[in-house]
Amino acid sequence: MIVIKEKMEHFKSPQVQIAIAVGTSVLTLLGAKKYFAGGINRHTPDLSGKIVIVTGGTDGIGLEAAREFARLGAKVYITGRCEKKA
Repeated sequence: MIVIKEKMEHFKSPQVQIAIAVGTSVLTLLGAKKYFAGGINRHTPDLSGKIVIVTGGTDGIGLEAAREFARLGAKVYITGRCEKKA
């Protein structure tokens, strides 16, 4: 019990408390950065030889998804309500 008390006294020095506070702050900031960077796909798979069907590929998100699949090498088929747009 005495050994534990002696080791705990070490944590009461101002230098150690500052170091702990700075370390905690840095880890918190790094964790927040990683959390808020979620949803970013940094992996670009090779889709060569794959076939992708995109429904609603004439507008908006469907069109952008079809373009991205094509950019990654997939053979893309799209469907849409308007034959002219498709």
